[in-house]
Amino acid sequence: MYKNDAIASLKQYNKLDEVEVEPGDILIFKVFPGWAFGQIELGITWGQKLLHKKSADEKFGIKLRGSSTSEHAAIGLSKDLLAEAAGEIHDTDDIPNNAAIVFKCKNKDLAAGAVTVTKALCRMDVGTRPSNLTMLDGNYDMEGAKKSLFKERAFKSTTNQFIEDIISFVYGSSNVIPNMFCSQLAVAAYESASVALYGKTCFGSDPRGVTPKYLEHILNTSGNFYLAGRLKIPPLILHTHKVIKKYEHARKWKQSPASIELVEVLEEAWSMQAEDREGYGILLHVYETYFGLNVKPEYRHEMRELTPDELNALPAIKALRMKPKRNGRLYNMVFQEIAPLEYFL
Repeated sequence: MYKNDAIASLKQYNKLDEVEVEPGDILIFKVFPGWAFGQIELGITWGQKLLHKKSADEKFGIKLRGSSTSEHAAIGLSKDLLAEAAGEIHDTDDIPNNAAIVFKCKNKDLAAGAVTVTKALCRMDVGTRPSNLTMLDGNYDMEGAKKSLFKERAFKSTTNQFIEDIISFVYGSSNVIPNMFCSQLAVAAYESASVALYGKTCFGSDPRGVTPKYLEHILNTSGNFYLAGRLKIPPLILHTHKVIKKYEHARKWKQSPASIELVEVLEEAWSMQAEDREGYGILLHVYETYFGLNVKPEYRHEMRELTPDELNALPAIKALRMKPKRNGRLYNMVFQEIAPLEYFL
């Protein structure tokens, strides 16, 4: 466990232990200062920083143990799979190669109950409702996410009906899945499981008012949870993602064909790392061969070259093979962000 009030910086994040995700873990994805480029990331982090309604704790002078760098939340279903409210409907996905802190529940029965609720809300068969029943709604609630910045966060009379509606769906007496946003789904799963198992709430919160920032706070202050550490993601993967996002949101009118193809390869390698853990070796090869960085001897055995077929599909990169890229916007980003990492001389 850690004494930090909240994980607000990459420096703090890097001090955490790497942990495997287990069923019921709550993951809070971080966008650190200087890492937000898209409108959604900027909107969430700055909105939580500037517009976040004070909780009852804060009004009594208690420091909030959550950070505006908390941008997204999900529940772990296995070491490789999570459940989230992020797309059109609540659904499962591979755990992405993004920075995330991992909170574990001390009560294994409660964690198992939250997983059951979460799977049901993601339309997975958990054996609690007849399989022939229709399922309605369960969409991502963008308006609810925006309004959560200004809502009261304590459990109240209307919260009870919201939790009962979820339990009714899980056990088959209702066909409607509530529309939710990311942190709302994580909290609702645990509040509903706790009410079903023990007849009382887990956090005493209203999930509809729990932002990612406030979720980090209630997890840090709940006796049922502890901050276990961070996802197992090599720094090369994390910083490559930053380069990709930064370049994609830069002005587009001076992108060379080689730069466009190189970013495509970086993105493909970043994605492959989540799917089969092969992207790391490709990145080492790409940064040395096409950007002129020198991989240290102790990492050279992990390099993987692009295959002839891959190169034939990337003519601009193929032309760079004997002359690494040493100028331009993309090279400068790589030089600033990637070259200082431990993998290179």
